[in-house]
Amino acid sequence: MPSKKIQLSITLDEDQIAWMDKEIADNRFATRSHAIVYAISRLMKEKSELENLSTLRNEIAHLLAYTDEVKKAIESIKAKETPIVKVK
Repeated sequence: MPSKKIQLSITLDEDQIAWMDKEIADNRFATRSHAIVYAISRLMKEKSELENLSTLRNEIAHLLAYTDEVKKAIESIKAKETPIVKVK
């Protein structure tokens, strides 16, 4: 269900208004409101994606550290093993 729209007043630079009006004339946006909603939605999505990327980086770093610990443990075990001697 779409959220309730709330009307507000904003102040923009002339070049920003001119850019929006050009994009509306080029049929990229239906209205100025549409352009602003689109821009804010994109920023929200980008922020969410950056946060997800940061979380993923942290998880990868943790897994790499764990992998190094496992490799060291395996090397330690191998170093302590006595070779099997075949008796004839």
